[in-house]
Amino acid sequence: MNRKFKVNLTAIKFGLLDFGRNIWLSLGTLAIMVLTLFTISLLVFLNILGNEAIQEFQEKVSISVYFKSTSKEGQIKKLEKEVSSWTQIKETTYISQEEALRSFQEKHKENPLIMASLKELEENPLKASLTIVAHSPEQYVQIAERLESKHYQSIIDEINFRDNRSIIDRLSNITRTIKRIGVITGSILCTVAILVVFNTIRLTIYTQRKEIGIMKLVGATNQFIQLPYIIEGALYGLFAGIINFGILYYLFRYISPKIYTFFESQVSGLFNYFTVNLALILAIGVGFAIFLGIVSSFIATRKYLKV
Repeated sequence: MNRKFKVNLTAIKFGLLDFGRNIWLSLGTLAIMVLTLFTISLLVFLNILGNEAIQEFQEKVSISVYFKSTSKEGQIKKLEKEVSSWTQIKETTYISQEEALRSFQEKHKENPLIMASLKELEENPLKASLTIVAHSPEQYVQIAERLESKHYQSIIDEINFRDNRSIIDRLSNITRTIKRIGVITGSILCTVAILVVFNTIRLTIYTQRKEIGIMKLVGATNQFIQLPYIIEGALYGLFAGIINFGILYYLFRYISPKIYTFFESQVSGLFNYFTVNLALILAIGVGFAIFLGIVSSFIATRKYLKV
């Protein structure tokens, strides 16, 4: 074992001792770092959840075109053929008045009031419809505008896309707002965490100023003096990252079924997403926390050790 390696081991030992020496100060610093990491993590996962909800809703979006009762079958078929040739169209499904009525009767066959009401009507009250699915959600606006042109007004009675569009826009706005809040809040909390670790290291340096002076007198290098404090900062980050990961794990395990029950989603769930990406989330969270701790300690030692 060479001399440089021995020196580094000694510095690491001092860093560990400093971390445990002021236990209440260390716990307070850890609590602030955990709170910072937890808040940032929640905002990131809220953004993921929002994007997933938008994507899932977009996949279910389609345009339903309802035709006037006076429209001829031939006119509707001609329009379907024309629309199917548009480059934005993925698929179309035509449902005639008769098919719509049969489907409605099958769905409500257990409701005698509805069935009796249908029998009282002299004509089929349902309209023929054409369901249109686009290749991309962004193409629906263009499709709807083309269908609303004067060319099709004589046979089209109603197009129901606008409500779906407003829901997608609202979800997108919510997700963008969460992202902006996340960036601002995350920046503020990261600054707070850096300042807390910074002050913790500064207090440690202040309480050990005599020992530091002695080490300088006997020829200790700047690296040897700095390293224990940087290791102490890294330890704050390491433990904070692990604690935050544990909190997130059990939190998502508990709330994931409730979130996806609310959204009536058939996807795997937030907890499954968390477990699938377990190693990556742990590495990013702990790595980011260690980085914060090291940066804080480096700034503090540069300022107060005059190295």
